[in-house]
Amino acid sequence: MEAAVREENPELKEFETSVFTGTYITPGIDKEYFDYLDKQRSDDAKADKAWNEANEDLEIYNI
Repeated sequence: MEAAVREENPELKEFETSVFTGTYITPGIDKEYFDYLDKQRSDDAKADKAWNEANEDLEIYNI
């Protein structure tokens, strides 16, 4: 892909290809970071679900 782009514009020397390679130019973005985000999202979703279930009848009393 890079070669095809360079054929159109040879002045381009570097590409940000992390979406394809998984190697990010930003420091600290690695598998551990994505694992951390996944756990945070999972924990937040569980907390939201528990809160919603605990308060699902609350609206009935606030009419």
